[in-house]
Amino acid sequence: MSVYTFSKNSKNMSLDKIMASVESTPKRVKSYVERSGNAEEMAKFAAQLCSSDNGPRLVMPVGMGAWRDTWYACFYEYMKGNIEACAADDFFVKNGVFKFNPKDLHRAHEICKSKVQNALMNKKNKAVVVSNTNIKLEHMAMYTPLNESILVVRCVPPDMTTAVTMGVNYWKKIPPYVYANTYQGLQDLAIEEGCLRKLVGCLTVYLGSEESEDELVLEENE
Repeated sequence: MSVYTFSKNSKNMSLDKIMASVESTPKRVKSYVERSGNAEEMAKFAAQLCSSDNGPRLVMPVGMGAWRDTWYACFYEYMKGNIEACAADDFFVKNGVFKFNPKDLHRAHEICKSKVQNALMNKKNKAVVVSNTNIKLEHMAMYTPLNESILVVRCVPPDMTTAVTMGVNYWKKIPPYVYANTYQGLQDLAIEEGCLRKLVGCLTVYLGSEESEDELVLEENE
């Protein structure tokens, strides 16, 4: 069994050095997994899970785009680009400008689901990321009919003020109350084994955290 422990000095390592330390030997996901840590640590662990035998191919980050961007950027690097992200918000972007219309939300989600299905059919994609807020279980449950194992990644700001501040200069120019409501929804969202069909685990990204709370453990193939 390989044990991955992040020391206090790990935050000083370059991303390239940490990536080089990831073992190429596939691992096996045997049971439901819960882990927590900073964005880079959880990106690395998510990549290990998605690259493992029986690992998840459908990844659902929870939270606003401004909160999950750092995690996603690291995850993309660890997966060597072999992933695809699909978002309902893409429907509302015209010529680089985001303009939300709630009347079109249902259509936007249906198009997003269709894009996710097509992305899963591309065998090059080791993981497909549903880049929506995913703040309610019923939103994530829309994707369970695709019959893929799911990994949830909660991106958690330390407090309401930080949650709102992170979105101030974000390119979509989303109103502050949306960040506040999403932060509150995140506190109310309970992710546990069995709450979604084929859910294999939940990772929690503590934004602003430099150290993980857990040792990251995966078992090698026998």
